[in-house]
Amino acid sequence: MAHVTYEHARVVAVEGGENMAEFQPDPFLTSLGMSIDEQRAYDAYCDAVVDASEAEIARTGVTYTWEEIQAQAQEEWDRLKRDYPRENWGRPCSR
Repeated sequence: MAHVTYEHARVVAVEGGENMAEFQPDPFLTSLGMSIDEQRAYDAYCDAVVDASEAEIARTGVTYTWEEIQAQAQEEWDRLKRDYPRENWGRPCSR
């Protein structure tokens, strides 16, 4: 069992709730050195995050479209480019 805090909601992920045939190890994660048990725990964590997200959507009724998510990401990208121009990359931070 894993206790995870996602945003401001506590999520409890319990492993082993799935049929053993449902879980398939991911070759990419295996190539990164993740064990089968670690992948199973990661899978349970991801499922718990999705469940928490769906519960939050059901509770608040707030959802975002893909276009809204892209627009927010673009705004953040533009802000980062303004605040941290490429010319300053690699320079020491002022104290």
